[in-house]
Amino acid sequence: MSVVHLLPVGKLEPSLLEDLRRSILRRFRVRAEIPPFELDSTPAYHIERQQYHSSELLQRMQAVAGAERWRLIGITAVDL
Repeated sequence: MSVVHLLPVGKLEPSLLEDLRRSILRRFRVRAEIPPFELDSTPAYHIERQQYHSSELLQRMQAVAGAERWRLIGITAVDL
């Protein structure tokens, strides 16, 4: 069975991630897993724009992805 990894980017409510994980399984019949860590979004914050730079976050996500996490979705509540 295929596995999708849901990577929290910044602080998120665990219940949100768990609801999303169950919904993916139910809707797409694909197992979703949540890693035991989160990606720190702070370094991607740009004061002049008052937003987080999505390209920087995607670049940082690539460092987390690998052979075991080749389907990785970043979940965040920050303004990109």
